[in-house]
Amino acid sequence: NNKKNKINKKMGMCYETRADRTRYIINEDFRLKREMIRTFQNNARMQQDQFSQIYEEKHIEFIQKINYPVQAKPCNSNEKLIIRKNLNNLSEVYKLERQLGEGGYGQVFLVRHRKMNLLRAMKIIPVNSKNEEEKTDEEIELLRQLDHPNIVKIFEYFSDDDKYYLITEYCKGGDLFDLIMKKKNFSEMSAAYIMYQIFRALIYCHNSHHLVHRDIKPENIVVFRKNNVGEELYDIKLIDFGISKIFSKMENNNDHKVKGSLNYIAPEVLKRNYNEKCDIWSCGIIMYVLLIGKSPFEGKENHEIIQNILDFKFDNKNNYYLNLSNNAKDLMN
Repeated sequence: NNKKNKINKKMGMCYETRADRTRYIINEDFRLKREMIRTFQNNARMQQDQFSQIYEEKHIEFIQKINYPVQAKPCNSNEKLIIRKNLNNLSEVYKLERQLGEGGYGQVFLVRHRKMNLLRAMKIIPVNSKNEEEKTDEEIELLRQLDHPNIVKIFEYFSDDDKYYLITEYCKGGDLFDLIMKKKNFSEMSAAYIMYQIFRALIYCHNSHHLVHRDIKPENIVVFRKNNVGEELYDIKLIDFGISKIFSKMENNNDHKVKGSLNYIAPEVLKRNYNEKCDIWSCGIIMYVLLIGKSPFEGKENHEIIQNILDFKFDNKNNYYLNLSNNAKDLMN
């Protein structure tokens, strides 16, 4: 701790390297979670609204400390060099274990590093045109710049004539969508902890890198582990930056196309006039799904869903919604 270089205290806790800052954030966040859960457990009669108020007061100082963007001490080396294209033969470096998933983006496999015996996730992206190759290069470039405990890390990548192979962290808990299907709905504390991590990742993307994700949904959030502090607390990470964009590039190229998954798309996106705040709308949908167990905007056809989104017409009469705390209702409304 004595070696940490604290600079410009007005900007928050600033350390010599990103790794130092990340370790500080994780340690402080763990301490805060442990303290708040003990407070809640020791006060069994405490109402949810009271707990929320105390939590807000307790964590405000911590939030100020990690407020992004955080200025780091300039470094002579290029941080991007840490994540590189591996020119070796893929099969010589990694052993294929099993398939984890498949979608429009490609396939994801579990692989094991042959020398270090570490499990990684490998995302295979088909590249059939120059445009697709440029998009994949852009996604890799974005991932190379992101360093946050709630964003999946990329270690290296391979490529051949028609495919890219991205080697990233392996999150053994699966994606948040599968967990929702299993649990149906979450307690307010559990949902709050998941949302807290999503918001923290987005604050980092929006403020530090001027990056809008454009596809926030449970399928793009993976469960890193079940937290030992509490039974219903899950550590998560944000993934899939395939359609993400830098604000300035969106404005310069007038790239306001409808992007994302229909149930999580903001009205501004449907109107083709949006900014990074469209990610926050998607977070609200995820919060509703976590607490209620279903999507707020439904319809038999896509046009019905779109109209319900534009009219902000959602189900607020079901029993799950009526039993929520006033704070939760107020936040979703």
